Amino acid sequence: MMKECYFTTNIGSKKFPSNQDSLLIDKELICQTSMSTVSKKIIKENSAIFAVADGISSHKKSHIISCKVLEFLYEIFSSSNHFFPVKSIKKIQDRLENISLHSKELKGSATTLAGVYFADEKATIFHTGDSRVYLFRDKKLKPLTTDHTQAQRMLKSGEISRDEFESCSDLYKMLEGYLICGELEDEELIIDSTKIDVKEDDLFFICSDGVTESIDDKELETLFKSSKLETFVNTLFNEVHKKEIDNFSFIAIKIKKGVL
Repeated sequence: MMKECYFTTNIGSKKFPSNQDSLLIDKELICQTSMSTVSKKIIKENSAIFAVADGISSHKKSHIISCKVLEFLYEIFSSSNHFFPVKSIKKIQDRLENISLHSKELKGSATTLAGVYFADEKATIFHTGDSRVYLFRDKKLKPLTTDHTQAQRMLKSGEISRDEFESCSDLYKMLEGYLICGELEDEELIIDSTKIDVKEDDLFFICSDGVTESIDDKELETLFKSSKLETFVNTLFNEVHKKEIDNFSFIAIKIKKGVL
């Protein structure tokens, strides 16, 4: 199956000195840049990988780590006949810990990671942090990931109600899942991964929290329903950009059969 892919990454707000998001579009790594438009690419290979890494802004060098994580991810993916996301991400964290021993300026820099690996008409979704993956199928938008935040964990365990979750302060939205250049505080890397069958006309959507903080799931679904893919991605870019909340990145991947 072919993949019709639209993607962008943008600094999103004047309050940031740089864009700390990075993208992996099959074999192409996009780092330390701010795109002014949405780009398009056709991927013909059966096996392909796409990912967004959102450098955590509390460290000024996180843009370097978000790029390195995707560089390592593609290196592992391209050198193996069988790609296992969880095992691969754990290897990446080990490499980051090793880097921290030799680079004081990068120590403490961190990033989220979310992506999709396609092979043999199946998609493997993987993530750590609050970057997300969605599936738009049969005119319905379905989240395929759950944010690794304190508030989300408390909601899942029943410590707080849905209403409390919706109104909780930013303090409880702290990340519990991420990759870091250094040792993890809890000595445990939180990674989720799931595999699903791929159907023709499926639309996979990967994004950083700069998108989801600007537009909620209901608004996102309405945009998906109301326009063609090319119109949707350009409208979304404009809607998120004018909010000026955060760096933002997204990848929209439409599954096609035959020749495009």
